[in-house]
Amino acid sequence: MDTESKKSEGGFAVPSIESRPTPKPERREVVIEQEPTAEQPPETERPTPQEKIAEQPTVAPPARATEQQPTIVVPKDVLTQEIERILESDLEELYFSMNAEDQMKFKLEGEQVSKTIRQMMQSGTVKLRKVLGLVLNWLKMIPGVNKFFVEKQAKIKAEQILNLRDS
Repeated sequence: MDTESKKSEGGFAVPSIESRPTPKPERREVVIEQEPTAEQPPETERPTPQEKIAEQPTVAPPARATEQQPTIVVPKDVLTQEIERILESDLEELYFSMNAEDQMKFKLEGEQVSKTIRQMMQSGTVKLRKVLGLVLNWLKMIPGVNKFFVEKQAKIKAEQILNLRDS
C-alpha cells in the first residue's frame, strides 16, 4: 500500500490509498443430508398445495349472513300517496305489458317524480310547466306508446296534481 501524504487546505495530512482489485472468495457448496424425524416428513411425503387446501376444514358462514334482514317500510305521507295514485291511474295495462327490468326502472323513476313533485308542493313553488315536464319525461319511458297519448296523459296528470295542491 502506498501511503503518500497530501496536504489539504486545512493543513492536515490526508493519506492517499491505491485501490487494488480484491480476489473473489471461492464458493463451496456444502450439502447436509438429514434423516427425516417424526416431526419432519421425508421429502417425498410432503403434501402439495392442492392437498393442503383439501385438508383444511371448511368453515360454514355464520347463520346471520344467510338470513335476510327485515326490510323497513317507511309509510308514505298522504300527499305522496295521492300524487302516486294520480300518476299511476290509467297505466296499469301498459305497466304490466312491460318486461320486469323496464317495470323496475319505470317504478323507480315514478317514485322519484312523485318525490320531486311533493317537495315542490311543500315548498310552494309548483309550476305547471315543471310538473308537466317531469310527468312527460317519466311517461316517455313506456316503450312503444304513441307520442300523442303520452302528451295527453301528461297534461291530464299535471292538471290533477295542481288541483290536488289547490284543495
